[in-house]
Amino acid sequence: MGARRKTTTTLPQELVEEILLKLPYSSLIIARSVCKAWKAAADSSSVKSRYRDSGHFFADANSITDSSDKLMRWAPRGDSPDVLCAISSADQRCLLARSTQQRKLYLGNPFLNVWQEIPYKVFGDWSRACILRNKIVVWCADGTLFTWTQGDEGWSNIESPVAEESESDSETEVVLKPVVNGNKLFCLDSLRYPNLLEFDTTSNSFSYTENVLPNGEDNYLAGAWKSKLYVGIVIDSERKVQILELERERSVVLRLVSEYVIDFQANDGVWFIGQSGKYLNFCGEDCHLKKTETTYFSYDMDAGTWDKQMHRAASAAVNIVLH
Repeated sequence: MGARRKTTTTLPQELVEEILLKLPYSSLIIARSVCKAWKAAADSSSVKSRYRDSGHFFADANSITDSSDKLMRWAPRGDSPDVLCAISSADQRCLLARSTQQRKLYLGNPFLNVWQEIPYKVFGDWSRACILRNKIVVWCADGTLFTWTQGDEGWSNIESPVAEESESDSETEVVLKPVVNGNKLFCLDSLRYPNLLEFDTTSNSFSYTENVLPNGEDNYLAGAWKSKLYVGIVIDSERKVQILELERERSVVLRLVSEYVIDFQANDGVWFIGQSGKYLNFCGEDCHLKKTETTYFSYDMDAGTWDKQMHRAASAAVNIVLH
């Protein structure tokens, strides 16, 4: 008898694409290495334009968690992306990255390897950049705003009321770091603290609300999630962190939604270090047994719970190249 011929069955690309669209980020990465057909399907414009997963970026650690709660970290190769800032919202997961070899800026998703080159510009602090659906806004420390909109050949400069009234000292932080809520940006005016400044990105207009936050503690306009603004208050004397919701429909009201008792020896206090998707992140130096370690903890704005696991070691690495 002759040798039995080995046969293989190939699924239609349309079916493969539907399978890929249901996978979390970590499984999509694995699926790309199954065979050439699956890689081609994963890299197709059809999948890249429709794919969604509830992942959250942590730009400071070059990592992401996906909907399966797997933590990954990208390991850049070649023209590696220098991550400037990130956004993880209910409908958008993007990075603003700078080439380490050329004077180029990119907007994209590193886990789908989808990048768009945008006009190059230099800012002193890119963490002040806010990525919206069709626009990027950088609200500088001196109160000046720069915007870039899809289709524009360059950046536009918008003078805010605070910038016009600020001193000429460029080292003065006139406005604290902004947060995005829908099509609006919010930040605190440090010259007239704790007043709230609002910028509408649709009309390019400003509004002002006085005396938003209580005095006497370390207050942060921490973040926004699902059309709500959140304030973080660190009370060192009572060893706790409070999260308040800032309600603004009729009048400004702060409502306490959660409280965290600091359960480690934070000799030098606790700091707010930024928002990553639905998480508000804090850290402090844990001094014990003659050893100092940084302890991280996060507030989940979606679930209303606290989590110490968001900064665990990565379980997978992803190679990313800008092109």
